[in-house]
Amino acid sequence: NENSINNMFSLYYSNHSNDKSMGVSGLGAKAATRKLSNISNVICYTHKIDCPYYKITIPWNVIHTEGKYTGFIKLIEISRDEFSKYNEYDVGTTISFIKNSDLYNAIKVNFRQSDIEDKIEPEKLIGIVFGKFTGLITLSQYDDHKTYEIIKFNYFSGKDYDYYSNKSEIPITQYQNKDLSKGMTYAFNYKNKAMHFKKHGPGFSKKPGDFIDNPEWQKIGEFTLTVGFRKNGFFDYENPELINSLKGINSNHNYTGDDFYSKLDENFYGNCNLIRCNQYIGTIIDPDQNIATSRGTAESIIKTIGVVSELSYECFSYTNNPQDTAIGIQENKNQFDGTSLPKNLTRIIHHIKEMKGKEILDYFNKI
Repeated sequence: NENSINNMFSLYYSNHSNDKSMGVSGLGAKAATRKLSNISNVICYTHKIDCPYYKITIPWNVIHTEGKYTGFIKLIEISRDEFSKYNEYDVGTTISFIKNSDLYNAIKVNFRQSDIEDKIEPEKLIGIVFGKFTGLITLSQYDDHKTYEIIKFNYFSGKDYDYYSNKSEIPITQYQNKDLSKGMTYAFNYKNKAMHFKKHGPGFSKKPGDFIDNPEWQKIGEFTLTVGFRKNGFFDYENPELINSLKGINSNHNYTGDDFYSKLDENFYGNCNLIRCNQYIGTIIDPDQNIATSRGTAESIIKTIGVVSELSYECFSYTNNPQDTAIGIQENKNQFDGTSLPKNLTRIIHHIKEMKGKEILDYFNKI
């Protein structure tokens, strides 16, 4: 309705502060249309059941020139016939952009209609960013009258038996001490015991210790760490032999059949991928791991590049959410810095990956 549209384009109104959604603080539609349009005019056509049909004009070129946002967004009612020229489903939203090279090239690359660079950036790939979503993402081209669909990449979409020694999901609970000077801690369950990495001098211990849940610790939120090594030709059950080289392991991780994803490198697989409300945000860099020097033996390869990890969470989308703050997500998810996470959290990720690697090695050695 008209009120929802006005809220959507209000400068700092958050539409989803009571929802567990992808948004953070009400910048989504505004920032996205500005960037995708390359600061040019944008027109939206939208309709919700039992509401009027609307046309919204966002003149980013004028807004940019004038240096003022307020008062430039125009909303008018339109007829159903006019709406149907841009949307064949009679419901939903269509956004119309003036063609620009940046947007055109990004679409062509994502839909495999353009040459692919040797190195790809996962945070720029629709199939990875929205890999966990169920809806189809398609491109209808007018020049060849064909429709192309993005093959999504979701490493942990398989069943347990699709992974060597199954995949594992470990809950991690975030706590804030009532004495704020004592900061936060993160507790995980290991062998039926709650563990965490305790404060040790200016940093944190390198080995986990018992976590005692007492009233001084207040629960803030929950994360889930998923770890596993997908079966895809890395280990030959007929001729079992562990490799001692990185050769081929990245492409073996690509289960999709789409060669495009074979260009993802060891930094994507070897570090931990962050998922917020089902959306890929970026890569968490493990400060206790050096992928470049972990290539000598099968054991080190399995623990670093073989075992893939993913830290996921859902939270309410409001500014200064404590989980977002701890992870380093501010007003814009593009500001995420994978090197700045709390070390007592990255140590858990590192520890669980090592434990999973040992479990998989034991599994291989028994065959």
